[in-house]
Amino acid sequence: MHYTVIPRYSGPRTVPVFFEIAATGTNPDASTGLSFSQAVPTSVYSPRPGWKNLGTVRDSRNGKIMSTGATR
Repeated sequence: MHYTVIPRYSGPRTVPVFFEIAATGTNPDASTGLSFSQAVPTSVYSPRPGWKNLGTVRDSRNGKIMSTGATR
């Protein structure tokens, strides 16, 4: 099994908009096994606004993008 996960961001944010996930596998007889590629959004559900992507959230008070800066 070989897989990659690549975060994709929107500008200077620290939270990605989505992850690109890809995997490939090889069967015991060396034939190609599992193989897929998919984008997985960083979304959460909130009863008030519905689905929100954490990588595109803006501060409702001033409209500025959120989750920027160092992650230490």
